[in-house]
Amino acid sequence: IERRTAIELPKNKRNGRSQAKHLEGARAIRDINNDNWREGNGRKPKADLVREYAAAHPDASHSAIARELGISRTTVIKWLHDAPEEVAETERPNVG
Repeated sequence: IERRTAIELPKNKRNGRSQAKHLEGARAIRDINNDNWREGNGRKPKADLVREYAAAHPDASHSAIARELGISRTTVIKWLHDAPEEVAETERPNVG
């Protein structure tokens, strides 16, 4: 690519450091600038959303809950099945 485009592509920009040493420094800087960088990342579980809706609509079926919330039926079943026992009676409409 360098030869055809006449654009210089340097191998790396680590100023002579090994990859391991370079990454140590990069990770240290990341931790200094943002000590809780992992918090809040990733997809949030739908447990609270499903359980709140099921508590407010005890007659709703799993399919109806899934349609209303825009999530899959298996997700609804997962979170209602794993509900704590003290709230399970009001939140699990199709368990029998």
